[in-house]
Amino acid sequence: MTAYRVTVHRTGDWWAWEVPDLPGAFSQVKRLDQAGEAARAAIAVMLGAAIEDVEVGVESGLPGEAVQARNAVGRADKAAKGARWAARQAMYRRTTDRSTGGALGYGYVPVP
Repeated sequence: MTAYRVTVHRTGDWWAWEVPDLPGAFSQVKRLDQAGEAARAAIAVMLGAAIEDVEVGVESGLPGEAVQARNAVGRADKAAKGARWAARQAMYRRTTDRSTGGALGYGYVPVP
């Protein structure tokens, strides 16, 4: 199994990655933590190999703490979007409840 070096740098809202040893192996991802898997998949397709047989090392040029912080921000953003969705669903259930409480404006929202 050959290990491939993947270099990553920020371009606007995206992370551009490339494999210097494989011309034509480049793309971009929205989050830094997605670069390794995207590169592995592309390399596997280019070489006609199974993705499990491809090993990569991602070099971002950022200190480890910055990478961890960036990934944490991405996870927090995803959690916030999920919370907003859950709040919208709860409000929808409240406004569409046909019980007496719903008629009075006190919709029933079951607590999981």
